[in-house]
Amino acid sequence: MISSCDSCSKQQVYHKEPMIKCEFPERPWQRVGVDLLKLKGKWYVIVADYYSRFFEVALLENQKAQTVINHMKSIFSRHSIPETEVIADPGSQQLWRQLENINYFQKNMVLIL
Repeated sequence: MISSCDSCSKQQVYHKEPMIKCEFPERPWQRVGVDLLKLKGKWYVIVADYYSRFFEVALLENQKAQTVINHMKSIFSRHSIPETEVIADPGSQQLWRQLENINYFQKNMVLIL
């Protein structure tokens, strides 16, 4: 509807964020992305492997950081702890601060927000 309205399309400002480039990983579970998704009133955590493009989604009972961490631990226990990087949207600072503090991840791994 907006695209067919001349006034709307002239006034609409597009804020396109530049892509952040990163090297392609050499093997599975070297670099993963983590994000939270709300769909039809329910929250999910998504963990995606950058190498294989395999992803796993878990339904969250609530949005508490510990709940998200528990689901991530469950996913990582099946596939392995990411080797070097977890890339995450900085939307939930409390969650990511807790992830950095739990010492669950390998010492050489970096959490990128």
